[in-house]
This record gives sequence, C-alpha cells and structure tokens, in this order.
Amino acid sequence: SIFIINLPRRFDRRTDSIALMQTLHLRAALVPAYSIASLEISQLARRRSALTPTELACWASHLRLWMTLHDQHRQVNDSSTQWT
Repeated sequence: SIFIINLPRRFDRRTDSIALMQTLHLRAALVPAYSIASLEISQLARRRSALTPTELACWASHLRLWMTLHDQHRQVNDSSTQWT
C-alpha cells in the first residue's frame, strides 16, 4: 500500500501526488498530516520537547498512520481467529 501524508492546506502537493500516482497507474491513500498549528502539536511543543514543532508534526503524522495501520491489522487478525 502507498500512503501520501499531506498537509491539508498544501493543495499543490496533493494535486502533484495524485497526478503522479495516476501517471504510474498506482493507487494511493491520502492521509492528512498534522501541522505545527495543530492543537496536539502545540501541546507537545509546550512540554519542552527536544524536537522543533515542525519535527513534532512530522513525527506525529507518521506515528498516527502507523497506529491506524496497526489497529486495522489487529482487527483483521482478531476477526479471522474467531470461531463461527
């Protein structure tokens, strides 16, 4: 699977990414990224993190995708091991 993590306000990158995927005949899922203005990132930055707000937003965006994929994988595995 291909995932494109993209800031919602960056229409240019989203448009370019979609055009590239269509040209290459690939399917990809667009995933919204955290921005440095996101409430979650502001809260993390206030905790005196060693990372900059930009680095925190990038890290959090990737982590959210990994956690979502993990949860989906676990749900599939849990449902396939249940007895009917």
